[in-house]
Amino acid sequence: MHRLFPLVGYVSKSVKNPEQTRIELEAWLPQEHWKGVNLLWVGFGQEIQQEKPKLLRKAIDCSRPYEALKLLQRCGMDVRKEGAKCGWTDEISEIFASSVLELSSLSSSATNLVTPVEDPFHDEESRLFYVRPALMMDMGRASKILSDGFIKNKTNFFTYQFERLQTYLSLESTFPKPNSYHEIFVACCTQQGTVWGMVEVDARMKSDRNTARDGPYMCNLAVDYQRQRLGIATALVEQCERQVREWHEEHRRRRIQQTSGEDPTSIQVSNTLCLKVRTSNLAAIQLYTKLGYQSVFEETEEKTGETVLLMRKELLDCDLSQVNNEPLID
Repeated sequence: MHRLFPLVGYVSKSVKNPEQTRIELEAWLPQEHWKGVNLLWVGFGQEIQQEKPKLLRKAIDCSRPYEALKLLQRCGMDVRKEGAKCGWTDEISEIFASSVLELSSLSSSATNLVTPVEDPFHDEESRLFYVRPALMMDMGRASKILSDGFIKNKTNFFTYQFERLQTYLSLESTFPKPNSYHEIFVACCTQQGTVWGMVEVDARMKSDRNTARDGPYMCNLAVDYQRQRLGIATALVEQCERQVREWHEEHRRRRIQQTSGEDPTSIQVSNTLCLKVRTSNLAAIQLYTKLGYQSVFEETEEKTGETVLLMRKELLDCDLSQVNNEPLID
C-alpha cells in the first residue's frame, strides 16, 4: 500500500515510509473504511506483484475494462507487455481502440455545437474544446474539477482527499440513465480529450415551492482553474439550455400526439432553467446575468450562513433544427 497509494493519489507523493502512508491515509479516510481498504489493497498489491496475468485477465473481463486497464497502468503495470506474454494483445488493443472510437464518435456528433474560439496563447484561431455528454469514465476527472472549484480552499490536504472521494461516489451513484431527463455534459480538450469542465442539468419531476424550482435545474458547473476564461462555462450553460429546449419540445410533441396508453402529462418539462449561486461568487453572477438569467429571490444557507441567489431564465421556444445549429460560443 505504501507503494500504490501515492500512485493513485490517496496520499501525497512525498511519503517516505509505510508509517507516514498510514498516518496520511487515516487522517482523511473514515475509520469504518480502514479494514475494507486494507484488505482490498493488500490483495490487489499482492496480485499486481506476483500474479500479473491473473489480475490482467480480471481487468479484461470486467464490466469496465478500459478503466481497469488504466488503473493497472497507473499502478505501474505495462499492460501491453504483459498482455503480449499471454497472447492477449488483440483483446487489449481492441479495448483501448473502442474507447478512442467512442470518444471520437461523441466528439464528431458535438462538432456542430462548437464554434472556433480564439486561443489567447496563439495568433491564429483554433478550436480548443468541444462539449459532449459525459461518460462514466469521465467522473474521476470531473470529481477533481468539482472539488477544486468548490471545496479545495476550504479543506486541507487530508480532508480534501476524502471530499473528493465523496464527490466521485456521488457522481457515480447518480450518473444519468438513458432517457431520464437528467444529463451531465463535459467540455473536453480537442487535441487530447481531457475533461476541462462539467455541468449537470436535471429536469426530472421535482417541485420546491420555497425555491421556485418547478422545472429544469442546472448545477455543478465547474471549469478547471487552469482553463478558465476560454468560454468553457458559457459553452456548458448554453448546451444545458439546448438540452432543456429539446426536452420541452419532446414533451410538447407528446402532448399533441396523445400517444395511446401514455399519459402525456406524465412528463412535464417547462421551457425554463434555474440555478443557484452564492452572492459572494461575483464572477458567476456576472456570467449568468450576461446570459439572460434573472434573480428570483435570496435564501440563506443554514450550514454556512451564506446568502444564495436563485436565478432563472425563460428559454425561447424554437424549432429543434434551430436549436441544434446554434453556436455554443458567441
